[in-house]
Amino acid sequence: MEERKLFNKNFLLLWIGQSTSILGNRIHHMAVIFWLQFKYNSTFLLGTVMSITTLTMALVSSLAGVIVDRYSRKWIIIISDLLSGFLVFIIAILAFFDQLRGWHLIFFAPFLASCSAFLLPAIQSVYPDIVNEKDLLRANSINSISSRIFQIIGPGIAGVIYQLFSIGFLFLIDSLTFLISGFLEIFIDIPASRKVERKKNSFIIDFENGINLILKNKSLLAVIVYTAMLNIFGAPLLVVLPKYLQYNLKATPILAAFIFSAKPLGSFLALFFTSLVAPDRKSQWNLFLYSSLGVWILTALCGVIINGYFVIIAYILMGVLNVFSHMTLNTNLQLYVSREERGRFFGLFGTMALAFSPLSMFVMGVIGQYVNVPYIYIVAGLINIAIILYLCIFHTEFREIFQLSKERLNTLESINS
Repeated sequence: MEERKLFNKNFLLLWIGQSTSILGNRIHHMAVIFWLQFKYNSTFLLGTVMSITTLTMALVSSLAGVIVDRYSRKWIIIISDLLSGFLVFIIAILAFFDQLRGWHLIFFAPFLASCSAFLLPAIQSVYPDIVNEKDLLRANSINSISSRIFQIIGPGIAGVIYQLFSIGFLFLIDSLTFLISGFLEIFIDIPASRKVERKKNSFIIDFENGINLILKNKSLLAVIVYTAMLNIFGAPLLVVLPKYLQYNLKATPILAAFIFSAKPLGSFLALFFTSLVAPDRKSQWNLFLYSSLGVWILTALCGVIINGYFVIIAYILMGVLNVFSHMTLNTNLQLYVSREERGRFFGLFGTMALAFSPLSMFVMGVIGQYVNVPYIYIVAGLINIAIILYLCIFHTEFREIFQLSKERLNTLESINS
């Protein structure tokens, strides 16, 4: 690979463009939540939009990864950003003329989700081509840290703009961030993917092999069941969070925005900590177990202690514990799954883990219309605590992910040496 600095033109343009786009995504997310909650007071509509978005991402992501490998990644990135900007601009115009309705957001949700589904794998596959191999870890770290920062400040910016101006300005700013990102990416030089001869049914064969890998390995199947169950009872809580903030905490849009920023702030602190102190293998199981339990204990407590300051602290801690839990599980999965099967597994892992989330979000939108939200937090927290304890105590296959044999570790060391 040609020697070049980390902060070369291509990296800077992509990094600035995507940072701008991430900020716009967070603003758009908050705009949808604010508008549906304060305009319609409807968890049903919010649950519908979120379930359609999640379902689209789950369905399109597997296909998008294959297309990204076959066509120009540069133009996939540019078109995804520009198309997102154009779609959100239409929503902004409707909002400015007071013509925006709930069904408009439902209609646009799958198109915007599809753009994101193509954008993410394209971005991930481009970085190794625009920075040197020795700088790749730093490039990913810089991208991850800037992403967390914009996830933290995005809701705060959205809350201030919403309170001072109107929802139309939020959508307009979101649209501009996508358009600016797409414009900057036009000037990036990305090497074309090598044309590789592929068998006609290679995608189907790889998909079938990935399914067989999971079904025949009880440890991997246990991980997917665990993740799917937590998503079924955990992911939908975001649907009822706006109602919880408005009616139980009596939060202003600015306070609500700070609470939405709390988890990303916790995640940022955890990422910074783990970059300095990496837990050893022996302690990773305990870190995973206690962090996972801690998230849902705090969730249940949010249903008991109805106080804005407590909720902010709890959400920051949940962000920290989420990173510890996900980091240890993902790291051990990367080591457990063989090098040749890793791509297929993680592709299916994401799809299968989210498979039931769209339905659960929709159902939560209906339940949230009639049930007091603190009760939902308590029940969801207790159910997920029970799931974690059951799988971790009674399913030895699940724990095997964290207990690699000496032979397996020696094999990994020989590969990386």
